[in-house]
Amino acid sequence: MASHPAASPPPPVPESIHALDHEIRSHWPSIQHLLTELLDITPPARDAPLTHHSTPQDITRIRRWARPGPPQPLETVIGEARAIFDHRLSWVGDMLMAAFNAHGGGRKVGQGPCVVEEELLRWLAARLGLPARTAGGVFVSGGSVANLMSIAVARDQKLDGDRQAARGVIYLSERAHYAVAKMARVLGFLDRQIHRVRCSEAFELDVEDLKEQLVADRRQGLVPFMIVATCGYTETGTGDPVEDLADIARRESLWLHVDGAYGASMALSHAHAHLVAGLGAADSVAWDAHKWLFSSFGCGMLLARDRDHLRSTFGVHSELMDQQSGGLSEQPEPWDLSVELTRPARAMSLWFMLRVLGEERIGRMIDYGIYMADSVQARLQAREGWEILTTAKRGIVTFRYNPGPCSEEDLDGINTTISDTLVEDNLAGIFSVRVSGVVSLRVCCITTRLSEEDIDRLIQQIDMTAKEVSKHF
Repeated sequence: MASHPAASPPPPVPESIHALDHEIRSHWPSIQHLLTELLDITPPARDAPLTHHSTPQDITRIRRWARPGPPQPLETVIGEARAIFDHRLSWVGDMLMAAFNAHGGGRKVGQGPCVVEEELLRWLAARLGLPARTAGGVFVSGGSVANLMSIAVARDQKLDGDRQAARGVIYLSERAHYAVAKMARVLGFLDRQIHRVRCSEAFELDVEDLKEQLVADRRQGLVPFMIVATCGYTETGTGDPVEDLADIARRESLWLHVDGAYGASMALSHAHAHLVAGLGAADSVAWDAHKWLFSSFGCGMLLARDRDHLRSTFGVHSELMDQQSGGLSEQPEPWDLSVELTRPARAMSLWFMLRVLGEERIGRMIDYGIYMADSVQARLQAREGWEILTTAKRGIVTFRYNPGPCSEEDLDGINTTISDTLVEDNLAGIFSVRVSGVVSLRVCCITTRLSEEDIDRLIQQIDMTAKEVSKHF
């Protein structure tokens, strides 16, 4: 009779979820203490560091924590998390979203959050002026993914197969966010297919240059298929003439996408919504709630004039997905409109904040940022030696210090040093950017924590720093 090897011992019984629940309950005082501390650091103190610089020892410690090991007490892990995070968070909505851990991909696995997402997107689309009957969209991680998806949809709607795709051309301004070209390359478009359009003196896409490029490119056998406009350039706050570009797009049968990651939020402004009225003529719009809607990171949207175009590119057809959604229904699931299948219920974070603050208050918060940028500009113009390089637009103003006769190289050095000094001395987060080839200082006033007194102190500190720095040039 053949012998059989001895049976291996059974694996240990894993700790039950009830045991983990007990651990959470036993550490609940620590969790409550953490919540109290979060309240204490929101908003940050005036003397809180503007930037966080981890030491090599900090990095080594964080790397050690990042590697899973034996179980750690909940209190210990909370302490580690506090040391790792260096941001102040818009955290309450995210905390609830994480606690419920809802699946945001389809209604059968997360009906409530999916309904909220659909209705919230419909409401946002209406604010942009997109058609109520056909418009729709999806929440994404941010403008990069929204721009990637828009390029994919434009390709599918405007190019006929691989042969045309190889000759397809995307047009964007020379100041467009680098993420747009990056996403085009991710989708397989070559650099020679991404054509940059000159900007005018008003720091917006030059329509005449675009028209000339379209004519020249068609003569060469290329296939123009997409214009990417910007609503709110990062450096200057200016925006492209969307309505003019929409006319060109219709006439030339091109897809018009607007990167409104920053500026689209002005649609909720009470006093300035008219400045983004043209967005309703776009085929698609990228919009980041984590910029000017005061949400925490990872909350962006892609809105489309016709959500069926999103579904045509991203629609899911498989036995498993059809079973989850009840087949290809008239009502698409979020995973039919996005590159993601498994996805968090991102809409809940923005929904929570909008419900708590209300539409009117959000609008006033946006208007306040615009007013504060105007206020910064007026105060600088009242002081000697300051030049406004781009006037206040969408809460952003750029300027530089010019103490008198000196070279452009010295002026660049002076203003770079002003920025470095302000940040290093923890005085102000005023960073330098290049505008029209010269180094400028940029203020973005979208925080609602700034008061008139803060602006007075800020301008005084910038002026004092500038005068001290210029002595060394």
